[in-house]
Amino acid sequence: MKKTGSVVLLAVVLFVMFALGAYSLRDSAMLKVTAAPLDGVPGALFTGYLKDGIPTGTGILELPEGASYIGTFVDGRMNGRGFYKASDGTIHEVFFEDGDLVN
Repeated sequence: MKKTGSVVLLAVVLFVMFALGAYSLRDSAMLKVTAAPLDGVPGALFTGYLKDGIPTGTGILELPEGASYIGTFVDGRMNGRGFYKASDGTIHEVFFEDGDLVN
C-alpha cells in the first residue's frame, strides 16, 4: 500500500507540474527514458527526458538509499521547484538553482 501511495503522489505532482508549464513536450529532440542509470551518481536511476544524453525537463531521480527527487532538470542539474522524498517517507518542497539547494 505504501508503494501505491508513492506512485499516486508522483503522478499527481507530475500532473500539477504539467499544468503549471514546468513539463513540456514541445522539444522534439528530447528522448524519454525510464529508469536509466545517471552518470556520476552510483546506484541512482533517472526517469524523464534527456537531451543529448543529459537530463533536461521534468524528471524523477531515485537515489540508492531510498530517497527521490521529482522536479525540473536543466543541463543535468536540479533546477527550480521540486519535491524531495526522504528515505523515511517524509516529503519536502525544495528549490534548486543550477544544482544548488536554495531552501
